[in-house]
Amino acid sequence: MKSGNMLLWLSLCWIPLMIYAMLGNETKFKKNIAVGVTFPQAGREDPEVLAQLKKFRTAQRWLCLALIALAAVGALLPWDFGWSMTAFLVWVDLCVILPYLPYVRCNRTLRQIKADRGWSRQGADRRVTVDLRSAAT
Repeated sequence: MKSGNMLLWLSLCWIPLMIYAMLGNETKFKKNIAVGVTFPQAGREDPEVLAQLKKFRTAQRWLCLALIALAAVGALLPWDFGWSMTAFLVWVDLCVILPYLPYVRCNRTLRQIKADRGWSRQGADRRVTVDLRSAAT
């Protein structure tokens, strides 16, 4: 086992933990927004919404553990530095991309729940008209 390879893998094995913490924070309601979907106050206690958020957290937890296990395997394999660097860069790409697949799936499901419950603002005109003619004088 080469210490350079182990140092390479152990230097960034915290990435899955950081992404897990960051995306786990998305499941907490902030200004009635969770996983990128805005809910009314009633949506915060909806059992289906809470079940989807729990399912998302569970998927993130397992994915984080799998990525850390892959890093441990990569650190322990007796590869030369070229192969280890290639595997390491692929692993970093997986760490960045894979956690967002459950995020996108949860976001779509939550938007569908919101539409099914009729919680979206329909017919609301979001445009604001401002008369700037009086400001020019």
